[in-house]
Amino acid sequence: MSSPGNRRTVKNLKLSVTRHVLPRSLPRSPFLRGHVTRIPVEARQSREQSVSDITLLDRVADGDVRALSELSARHSLSLRALAFGILRDAVAAEQVVQSTFREVRYEAGRFDPAHFPVFGWLSELTRVGALHRARVRTGTPAGLP
Repeated sequence: MSSPGNRRTVKNLKLSVTRHVLPRSLPRSPFLRGHVTRIPVEARQSREQSVSDITLLDRVADGDVRALSELSARHSLSLRALAFGILRDAVAAEQVVQSTFREVRYEAGRFDPAHFPVFGWLSELTRVGALHRARVRTGTPAGLP
């Protein structure tokens, strides 16, 4: 049987896991206040209520700029986080995401939904672009890891 002391330990453990504190050596931003900053994201329609990503890509392949804008609105936040995780530079991450959607605009007709899910394809394009930019920045030859 668990005693109340054990429950407090578990509760404290949960608190320490969910609270993220910056090391004292790092400067504290007034926005962080010792916790991870959460960025509010406006509520979007669920995927059941909206047009599928595959339909949007088909429309992008036909030259529909609004479909590209909708696809970008759905996925750019996640793709930016992926690129930032590789590059550790917010401006470079945004540039990689923009170049990803530029590439999507011209390569949407070649997309095969049987090979990749749409977000998987977008993630792969972003990952490759971010790794390429990181190699260019550090001067590592493209053939080496």
